[in-house]
Amino acid sequence: MKLFKPALFCAALALAGCDSAGNGVDSDADNLSNTGPANDDPVTGSISLGTDSAEYLQPIPDVEYDPSLSSERDGGTESVIMEDAVAASDASGSDAGGTGGFTDGGTSDAGASDAGGLTAGVAGDTATGASAGGLPVDSGSDGVSRPHNDQFQAGTLTAADYDDQLNPHLYQRYASDYLQRVGGKLDVPYLDLSKRIAINVVEQQGSIKAGVDLVFNDGSRDFLTLKTPASGTTYLYHGLDALPEQFSIRATGPFGNAVDQSFSLSDVIAAGSINVSLPPVSEQVGDIPPQVLDIMFVIDTTGSMGDELGYLQTELTSIINAIPYDNSLINIGMTFYRDIGDEYVVNAHGFTNGVQSAQRTLNDATYAGGGDYPEAMDQALQLAVNAQWSNNSTRMLFLIADAPPHADKMRATWEAAAQARQNNIHIVPVAASGVGSDAEYLMRSIAAFTNSRYLFLTDDSGFGNPHAEPDVDCYVVTHLDNLMIRVMNSLIFGLRDEPTANDIIRYVGNYDRGVCLPNETIQQ
Repeated sequence: MKLFKPALFCAALALAGCDSAGNGVDSDADNLSNTGPANDDPVTGSISLGTDSAEYLQPIPDVEYDPSLSSERDGGTESVIMEDAVAASDASGSDAGGTGGFTDGGTSDAGASDAGGLTAGVAGDTATGASAGGLPVDSGSDGVSRPHNDQFQAGTLTAADYDDQLNPHLYQRYASDYLQRVGGKLDVPYLDLSKRIAINVVEQQGSIKAGVDLVFNDGSRDFLTLKTPASGTTYLYHGLDALPEQFSIRATGPFGNAVDQSFSLSDVIAAGSINVSLPPVSEQVGDIPPQVLDIMFVIDTTGSMGDELGYLQTELTSIINAIPYDNSLINIGMTFYRDIGDEYVVNAHGFTNGVQSAQRTLNDATYAGGGDYPEAMDQALQLAVNAQWSNNSTRMLFLIADAPPHADKMRATWEAAAQARQNNIHIVPVAASGVGSDAEYLMRSIAAFTNSRYLFLTDDSGFGNPHAEPDVDCYVVTHLDNLMIRVMNSLIFGLRDEPTANDIIRYVGNYDRGVCLPNETIQQ
């Protein structure tokens, strides 16, 4: 894993007194769109269309959701996209009792804020702590079974990642094939990358690409707000964002330096990208305060998730400590979820400043319940996205799961992701053992929509339950802790952090810095 130079670290965090030493370094954004240099005015700044024509991508077919294709069973709507759900179903049955409501339950460390004022506690019988796949468990004094963490050595689990925004042609093919296969069974808006418009904040001397507020106005109201991530690039989707024929963009930097411009939708679509060059700050406004890093873990704790939970309990502290970031600026939150009828539906813990208190919360987590394939992912994401995130922080949410939400909750899950996107929260799915095709599609779409990547566990470790092979063209396998650290670095600094040759366990396909190359010669 490459290490970042201190100067680049200072530039990316915009810490007080640090120089912008990262100028001229390519970011992920350089690979994502056909953009030309902005027509920059060094005094006033500018917002201009990209000079190259938009790349052509095959549109995703229109598939209209048909609610009659969902079935009612066991008191709840089940997913009917079940061709691979048998292998992915939870190993243990759901617990008796449970109201499925939110009550004031879970514990929170001192100084931690709760997730939007809501936590879900115990409702019904105590969990049995059933283990999945023969995973060893410890029974504590409270009678609840937990993963036996002695079985988990550092770097046990293996994983890989895939960035659909870097491979738009392949995503269009994958999504089209999937949607034509499932028909109208999926109640979720379709992310169509043929309708994306890149917005690139062009770096000038002394300017900042991250945290630029973008406000879109149709002449009578602000209809959309976005904030640029560390890479400086975010996306509009003229279908999903319902862009009008005429609209304006106002871009405002951290010091209030702003620029605005009006466009016609047809011109924007033809260009495929918009470049933003902020004007310089006109007067001395002081130093930029250190950037806070907020990390939320949203974890499926049903019966089949024991190995993943045990891994995180073992690895969390070392992963956080490996990030080149001041620990005093890192806040960590935990949101655990199961399903309706289990001991709890969502057990949400707010952000806490300090890895030790977060580790204690994670160590107390148990796994049980589930029973059917879908889980309450929608409720967990809604609570996590509405947690008390720090102002102007770098925000990432790791969604660790092996099943989708219920069929009638797909749209609610997508709406939580849409809210995360507007709040500049990167959702990083980690697909655990047994993920089916509907869960993969939803999680990949959410990752791409929130400017993130899709992570998935592999069987290279020989540990835990079998892991489903994803429908992707190329990837490199490393240990999961190595991958999570590199993804965090990438989201913090806006630069891809690639594994070293010693990190890589194996290659699949023709991988080149996240891009799947078309030829058959692997460049290593």
